Amino acid sequence: RLLVDGTPLERGSAPTVNVGMVSPTVPHLYSSYVSADIYHKILQGKALLVVQTSITYRGPDGRQFCYHESNTYDNRLNAFDPSGGGDKCGDATY
Repeated sequence: RLLVDGTPLERGSAPTVNVGMVSPTVPHLYSSYVSADIYHKILQGKALLVVQTSITYRGPDGRQFCYHESNTYDNRLNAFDPSGGGDKCGDATY
């Protein structure tokens, strides 16, 4: 999910994106739209954008595994920096 200044952005009726199989060495791109006003505030450093990702999956033996990650956009670098996460099911960062 996306948060701008701590507030989740609405994504309509599909808060979960099922990407099927997740491979650790393959990039999985995510996209979402924000209004032009919010977009310009993020680029100017006047609004804070955080992307939170949560992945749950089962191993070959049926055990469940989880991965949670937060990344915060740094407008000075024009890049995202890791800002939290974990690998315990039930310990989501959001």
